[in-house]
Amino acid sequence: MTDDFTGSKIIDSLITLGRASVFILDIIFVNLLSINVVWTVHNTHHHENKYERFERIVNEMAFVLFDSIVVKCEEAAEIVCEEYVYSDREKMEVIGDGNYISTYENNVSKAEARDWLSVDTDSFVYLYFGLIREYKGVPDLIATFNDANIDDSELYVVGQPWTEEIASELKSQSKESDEIQLVLKYIDDEQIQYYLNMADVLVLPYRNILNSGSVHLGLSFGVPIIAPKTGCIPATIPEENPFLYDHSDPDGLRQQLETVREHSNLTNIGKANYDYAKKQDWKSTAREFKNVYEGLEMDD
Repeated sequence: MTDDFTGSKIIDSLITLGRASVFILDIIFVNLLSINVVWTVHNTHHHENKYERFERIVNEMAFVLFDSIVVKCEEAAEIVCEEYVYSDREKMEVIGDGNYISTYENNVSKAEARDWLSVDTDSFVYLYFGLIREYKGVPDLIATFNDANIDDSELYVVGQPWTEEIASELKSQSKESDEIQLVLKYIDDEQIQYYLNMADVLVLPYRNILNSGSVHLGLSFGVPIIAPKTGCIPATIPEENPFLYDHSDPDGLRQQLETVREHSNLTNIGKANYDYAKKQDWKSTAREFKNVYEGLEMDD
C-alpha cells in the first residue's frame, strides 16, 4: 500500500511539473509574439498547498512575464507583494467583483423558505453555504457552535464536500447534536434562495482566504455575515455589518456567534448588506477591465 501511494505521488508530481512547464513555455511564446497577457489573482497559492515549490516558481515567473496583474482589493495587492519577490505593485490594477442580485431567483420570504425546508419558524439559524474545503474552516465552525452560549439555535452546513474525508469528519462532529443539520451536496441554482432566505446569519469561518464569492452571495441576498478580517473580506462587507473577527483570535468566531444571537436589529444589517451589494455591479467591473486592456494596447 505504501509503495503504491509513493508511486502515485511521484507520477502526480511529474504530471504537475509537465503541466507547469508547458504553461510557462506557452506564456514565453505569447510574449515573443508581443501579445499582452492579464492575470487575475484569485488566491496567493493553491488552497490545499500541493506542490508549493512548483507553484512558487510558476507564480514568480508569471509575475515577470505577464503584462498586467488584476487583484480584487488594495489589501490583496499588499498581500501578493509581500508573498512574491517578483510581484510589481505598479503592474497591478484593483478591480472588485460585482453582485449576484440578478443571478439567482430571490422571490420567497423567510417564512416560505423555512416552510419549504421544514425549519422551525422560532429557531435562530446560522448558515454555512458553499463548497466545503479544508481552508474554509467548517470543522472549526461546528466545534465552536457546540461550545458557544447560543440557545434555541440551529446550524445548517450546506454544500458539497471536497473529499470524502471532509464529509466523514463533519458527520462525526455533528452526530451527537440535533441542532446541526448537514446538507452535504451540490445545491441547484433554483434552490439557493431557500437556504439564504431561511437563515438569520451567514457564517464563513475561513482559515485563510484572499477573495470570497460566498460573501458576495450573502450580500446579494441581504443576509448578515460573520467572517474573518482577512484578504478582501473587510473591503467587500460594509461597516454596518459589525460581525467580522480577527482570524488569529481563537475566541473571535465564538464571540461573534454569541454577539449576533443577541443583536436587536439584524434586519437593518441585512438591508445595509443588500444596498452595498447593489453598488458592486458587473458593468463597472467590465468597464474597468476594458480600461486595463485598452491601456496595454496604447502602451504598445
